[in-house]
Amino acid sequence: MLKFFKRDLKCEADCWRKKRPNFCQTEKESLYLMKKFIQSWIEKFWQIPKKPRILEIGGGGRPIVNFFENVEKYTLDPLMDFYQGKFPDFYQDQALIKIKSEAEEMPFKDNFFDLILMLNALDHTENPKKVLGQCYRVLKSGGIMAISVDTYLWFWKIFRKTSPLFGHKFYLCHPQTFTNRDVKKLISEIGLKILHSFVEDEPKFDSRKLRMLTKLKYNIHRLYILAQK
Repeated sequence: MLKFFKRDLKCEADCWRKKRPNFCQTEKESLYLMKKFIQSWIEKFWQIPKKPRILEIGGGGRPIVNFFENVEKYTLDPLMDFYQGKFPDFYQDQALIKIKSEAEEMPFKDNFFDLILMLNALDHTENPKKVLGQCYRVLKSGGIMAISVDTYLWFWKIFRKTSPLFGHKFYLCHPQTFTNRDVKKLISEIGLKILHSFVEDEPKFDSRKLRMLTKLKYNIHRLYILAQK
């Protein structure tokens, strides 16, 4: 489909500037619970090796790989310098290896990681197929990739792609609009085998404007996929 706008990293950074720079206990607990949920989901389908090498792509100011123990952990993001400066609490772990890079061009050897996490980040990328291809390259044979991504009904693609024309900048941070089928097709095309997937409905919107959109079937779902090389 025709693209009208490219991803804008400045817009991405502006969104994160609004967030508090330090941990609050509630947020820390929430992130830890998300880590437990992701880990337990993975362990239902795959045996996590001892001292695994884990990469999180696009953790932003809140990388959950921080909460994994007894692992070799990496986090990668093109805005890494900004996140480290803005969110010192989330990047103080000296064991966390921080990489500033686009996911389309990862600076890692082939067959390097046991596990890759990409949670709510694929729709932020400029070239998702190339990103997934890089994930396939750096993932060990038999390794696992855990993905979550917001998905929509197909006819909202045109609206979201043209929305910056009307002053709505959300698309500049999320330059991809996926259906569930789109994501599964991309994953299969680059050679990963889907072990498990499920859809979690997003909570109802609080704002009046977004509640109106739900009546127009602006349904947002979060798709989770576990895939193996």
